[in-house]
Amino acid sequence: MKTVEAPEHRFEEPRGDRSLLQALGDLPGRLSSALLGAGAPPVVPDEERGALAALVTRSPRGNAYLSLEPGLAIFQHPQGVVTWAAAGRTAFAVGGVHGERESTALLEAFRAHVVNRGFRQVLLFPVSERERMIVEGAQFQCLAVGSEAFVSPQEFSLSGGAKADLRQMLNRGRARYGLWSEEIAVTDADGALLEVYDSWLRARSTGHRLQLLVGTLRLDEPFGRRYFVSRDASRIHAVVTLTPGWSGEGYGIDVMARAPDAPAGAMETAITGAISQLGAEGITTLSLGACPMYEHTSLGAEDRGALRRLLRWVYRSRITGELFAFETLPRFKRKFGPTWQASYIAAWPSVGVRALYSGCRMWGLFGPRSLRLGLSRPG
Repeated sequence: MKTVEAPEHRFEEPRGDRSLLQALGDLPGRLSSALLGAGAPPVVPDEERGALAALVTRSPRGNAYLSLEPGLAIFQHPQGVVTWAAAGRTAFAVGGVHGERESTALLEAFRAHVVNRGFRQVLLFPVSERERMIVEGAQFQCLAVGSEAFVSPQEFSLSGGAKADLRQMLNRGRARYGLWSEEIAVTDADGALLEVYDSWLRARSTGHRLQLLVGTLRLDEPFGRRYFVSRDASRIHAVVTLTPGWSGEGYGIDVMARAPDAPAGAMETAITGAISQLGAEGITTLSLGACPMYEHTSLGAEDRGALRRLLRWVYRSRITGELFAFETLPRFKRKFGPTWQASYIAAWPSVGVRALYSGCRMWGLFGPRSLRLGLSRPG
């Protein structure tokens, strides 16, 4: 492992300019907020988040570390913790539910808490098939809105026809561009990582990351994150962050950032290097992350109706493709031969077009200014 000295500066995420399509998409939400007002904003606690980090690490999910992103409110209950953000009259639970055991009582108490603060809608994403019964027991409705990809680092192999595209990209990166992968330990911050992350954000069509779905580098507060890069002899071209979960037996990929001018195979090299290292450590689970709107597993009784047709149109439409490349992400992850699990969004009082629109708005599909994070507690 290589340790990198950190310069004394912080990266500030660019706000980005809205496209006309983003502005039009955000308009209904803005009008609704103006007419209905907003619930009482969440309060960000001042306490040290080390205890929360320890609890999050035990969560059996790949996105749990989103709960440690700055600005989120923390709802505490004897059964566990929920972190959340808000927009208008919608409260959004971020990073899943954290507790010693799965609890309907925790979700019921959280829902009552935010409703008492004036919120009319509560969202939770992602929800796994395993969690679905608990969530529905707390009077949430669930709808499959994507699929999450998993690989087993211990069993991962580059052999076989399914990995032909991956092998080709790795060989190209190594032979033509001299790429290799390494893990970098970071104490505070590293200018090279920030440069890659900054250039990746600015090159995105939305001009920003998807809020509440993808975290940040958190170089000043890593809380056990691991950083893998692909590089050549001169500089770093791509960075992947891994967040611990499953009580230390698994990790989830969070940030996948590559410089706009990175050579072919840069991201594949970083991820494959991370998988290889985790396999050598005996790690059994790695989540490659969720792919919004992608259907891979059978949806059974849900595979019908107008709402499902709407989701499929969103996934394939060239119009919505201007906001997010829905088809590109699963195409990339399929190179690694993963297994897939359905990802659900849960909504109270009901799941429908309004809930899906609110979720997309808070995720930042219509621009980064839609989301209202917590306020500091008054002194």
